[in-house]
Amino acid sequence: FAPALRLAFAIGMLAATSIGAIWTCCAPEFGVSAALDRIGQVGPKLLLTADGYFYGGRCFDLIGKTAEIVRSIPSLRTVVVVSNVTPRPNVESIPLAQLIDDFIAPFQAGEINFASLPFDHPVFILFSSGTTGAQMHLAWCGRSADRKFEIVGTTVRRQARRPRLLVD
Repeated sequence: FAPALRLAFAIGMLAATSIGAIWTCCAPEFGVSAALDRIGQVGPKLLLTADGYFYGGRCFDLIGKTAEIVRSIPSLRTVVVVSNVTPRPNVESIPLAQLIDDFIAPFQAGEINFASLPFDHPVFILFSSGTTGAQMHLAWCGRSADRKFEIVGTTVRRQARRPRLLVD
């Protein structure tokens, strides 16, 4: 439940895939009901979100929406909030929440060892639009995600051979 691509969310996706976890996401402008229709069906254990986002020159707060979503997903064990609109947002109203700095504090930087998984192990879950009925999740595994992508800022371009993550 996060705004447009930020470094923390790209790192979150890489961290999830490194341990064999499955990454999924949905845009915050969907609102609580639409977010629950999507991410609620996959039973996530960790929710990575932001305190808010900017769009069209306006600031949109996500603290209240996130609290409502968290209360509706019993599988959640941890909620990590990235500061996007305020330097140190108050997350006390969100069950299980902690700021990203507090979440990563116990860990030391080091080499990432990616788990060796079967080719058909799920990597991502994306969702249908729901315009013709209930949203369906679409799992992508190593076999279906064999096209490589290059992420540059907030644009995604297909790349022929080697995946690279470029961050400005």
